[in-house]
Amino acid sequence: MYLMATYGEGQYVEGYYDLQIYLNHQLLEEKTLSLTEVQEKSAEFLSQFSGVNEVYYSTELLLGSWNPYKEVERNSYHKKRSGDLSIEVLPGWEIIENDKVQRTVNYSAIMSPTIFLGAPFKAEVIDTPINAEAIAPTIAKSIRIRAPNGSKAKTAFK
Repeated sequence: MYLMATYGEGQYVEGYYDLQIYLNHQLLEEKTLSLTEVQEKSAEFLSQFSGVNEVYYSTELLLGSWNPYKEVERNSYHKKRSGDLSIEVLPGWEIIENDKVQRTVNYSAIMSPTIFLGAPFKAEVIDTPINAEAIAPTIAKSIRIRAPNGSKAKTAFK
């Protein structure tokens, strides 16, 4: 409705699935509208809703400036399969579609122990919190193999 009020008649949204909105690129081309402008205005509009924490749009993810929060979203984005807009809701909020809960989001950190057993590890308790992303490179280093290709975190222990 917002896009129709802004740009005129047409079915601007092609679909919605899993907190992602897919825009009708063919209609935007017919009306000679800038995809980036439509995405940006849509993101600004959606950000005003209560319960919406952040709205990312594909052009921003691909070409925009980097920050650690955007990194997670950027890593899960695929330009051929992901939507034009991605909605991140606040913890405890749900998006309900057709009387069915689409997804419940809870971003609160859950502390859990990480236990490494094996020859290179000495028996000790380390109270330093580690990021879950550091587990794979730590195991790889301990068994003397390369860390996974997508791994960007440093090993948890020296």
